[in-house]
Amino acid sequence: MSKSGTNPMRPRNSRMGRLRRFARGSRGVLVMLLLCCCVAVLFSLRSADTDRTKATWLWDTEWIRDSGEDIVSFCRTNGVNLIYLQISARVEQTNYREFIRKANEAGIDVHALNGAPEWAKERHEEEGKSFIRWVSDYNRQAAEGERFAGVHLDVEPYLLPEWKQDEASLVHSWLDNMESWLEEGREAGLYMAADVPFWLPRLDMPTGNGNVSSWMLEQFDSLTIMAYRDNSDSIYESSKKLLSQADELGKPIVIGLELGKTNEGGYLSFHGKSLDYFEDHLRDVKELGASHSSFAGAAVHHLRIWYDRVN
Repeated sequence: MSKSGTNPMRPRNSRMGRLRRFARGSRGVLVMLLLCCCVAVLFSLRSADTDRTKATWLWDTEWIRDSGEDIVSFCRTNGVNLIYLQISARVEQTNYREFIRKANEAGIDVHALNGAPEWAKERHEEEGKSFIRWVSDYNRQAAEGERFAGVHLDVEPYLLPEWKQDEASLVHSWLDNMESWLEEGREAGLYMAADVPFWLPRLDMPTGNGNVSSWMLEQFDSLTIMAYRDNSDSIYESSKKLLSQADELGKPIVIGLELGKTNEGGYLSFHGKSLDYFEDHLRDVKELGASHSSFAGAAVHHLRIWYDRVN
């Protein structure tokens, strides 16, 4: 003790105590800052995923007549925000209006889906034009919340038996028909999209000037790649060339995944795999695709199979 009766070490201990309290406080602030950063990153990732498309094909059109609410509920629960709905003459316009209204109320857009391999032939050009005119007329008569948000073409001429023998001629008529359909769609102010195979960049234009994939990216508002494989790495590798082309042209790309059974090989589909496996690889596809500015989301083929698997 000093003569004054005070502890000469006390001031130093006080300083050390303040330093320790400051350090503890600083660590607390640092931890809080790190937590805030993590939350911000997670929020931004969730926001980015929310902004992306999650689509599905609905081929069984008559299903919407009696099960529209159930379909919409399933899509909403599974994060779907875009349905490619097959147009069928067996379904009344009132059924389309009711279904689209319910979908729109749930935040889901609906595109009118149609097409067939034969549509690539010259004599089938009018079928595509008639379909687009039907969509245009329907939208003109429907209320705002009951309209199709776009047209989605599924024309796959390479499935025709004559593709191997007469590819050049089919490609030529396919392109001519698409040009006609696109003109019809633009005049009607319709959003125009199409399904394409992942290998499309390998298909040259008949003129020898570029490839068909670049032409389609320039002409359509968006494309959906049928990148049908049973794992995310193969799906991304299959899609990468088209994604890179779309990056350069500033066009959105949706990557399609197959859930149904196929006779072309088990490696083309998630059929037979668990839903958890499928969801994991769907998530991985989104992460891999996010490295491309053109990547707009993913699409599940197709809704009825998906619905039946879940239920």
